[in-house]
Amino acid sequence: MNFIQEDLIYLEQFVNDRRRSSPPPDISPFLIPETSSGYPMLWVALPKDEVIIFSDRANGELPSYCHGLMDEKRRVVHFPIHPLQVDAYKKNRIIRSGKAFISASYRTIFYQPDKDSKKLLFQPPGCRIMLKLHLDNPLPGIQGDRRLSPEIVLKCLSLSRELSLLEKSGKLNSYLRIITEEVGLIHENRGALIRILPDLPLVPAFSLSSPDIKNPKKEILVAAILRKAKEATGADMIELFGSIFIEPLVFSLLSAFRQGFSLEMHMQNVLMHFSEQGLVENVYYRDLEGVIFSREFRYKHGLPELFSNDNNPELFRNSDKFRKYFNRNIDHDLGRIFENLLIALNRSNLFRTKEIPLIVKYIRKIIHKAMQKYNFNQWAFLNHWLRVSRTPYGKGIHPSHYYFCKFR
Repeated sequence: MNFIQEDLIYLEQFVNDRRRSSPPPDISPFLIPETSSGYPMLWVALPKDEVIIFSDRANGELPSYCHGLMDEKRRVVHFPIHPLQVDAYKKNRIIRSGKAFISASYRTIFYQPDKDSKKLLFQPPGCRIMLKLHLDNPLPGIQGDRRLSPEIVLKCLSLSRELSLLEKSGKLNSYLRIITEEVGLIHENRGALIRILPDLPLVPAFSLSSPDIKNPKKEILVAAILRKAKEATGADMIELFGSIFIEPLVFSLLSAFRQGFSLEMHMQNVLMHFSEQGLVENVYYRDLEGVIFSREFRYKHGLPELFSNDNNPELFRNSDKFRKYFNRNIDHDLGRIFENLLIALNRSNLFRTKEIPLIVKYIRKIIHKAMQKYNFNQWAFLNHWLRVSRTPYGKGIHPSHYYFCKFR
């Protein structure tokens, strides 16, 4: 039995202190993770000829667990929708099948089939299902586009196939695992994605440094994991911190970049699986919408296009923009994870304030070690390091997204 007892749904909903920077949207409590106990999953019955279904499999065949999506007798497809989208389908028949649990990202939900009623999706053995759903409008009080366009759906399916092949080829770091988005549905300008996660004790990066809302006196996870690893190995605490939390993330990101793509490894997209000794076994990356490939890299290495008649603006970036994504991923996305971990460990008295500069120096050492391993100094377009990182947000760049990196 894994020493982390909390289920992923629990961690997503109750071990998440994002409220410090992101207030909850002005929506019903049952749609906010920490106040939701789940709700009936909603499906809209649409004419079969109005819905396009894609699979990430090379032959286009749908996985067997999806066969309930189609009702051949009535010639309809059951299209999953978010409760905030019900008004857009007033003229259609709504079906309630299964239970939905809101994740920390609001429009992405965990799906559990009903035991007795009609199953539209079956739970694959050893897996769990997440659905990423479309929202026509931003969440009230929170900026950001929540639409899932056909272009994004097609991008994610193309990437799911490509990244799965790269993972199986052994070209990525041994820690890195890609969570696939196996099936996509498109109705007019709205999409939905079916994502498959392994049914393992996984910990989102934000949960490592967040207090437990329901058990506020419980030791924070990053401290509990570090103590466990110290007991099991007797190793130096700073070196343990580097080997458990820094190396797997840095080497995973840089191994991906070495293959011409950039992962958006922020605190929501990174899930970690730990051994009984508190050591990391794998880093699972979720949500392929944020993955960007370098067009120049694929041309240079004679690799085929990822998208038929490739003109998907969500899929590729030129080298200049690609460099900015790389800098953002290191400086902003991983930087925030590292910073929050250090703050939490300092508050837990595992690292004293005067030790923090030594740890920052050690993190820099790991980053430089990884860069040397993957020969990044030979890539001319990586020679320009940015002092601060800019995170694209909506239509512009907000001052709150400038993040001074301490780890270069």
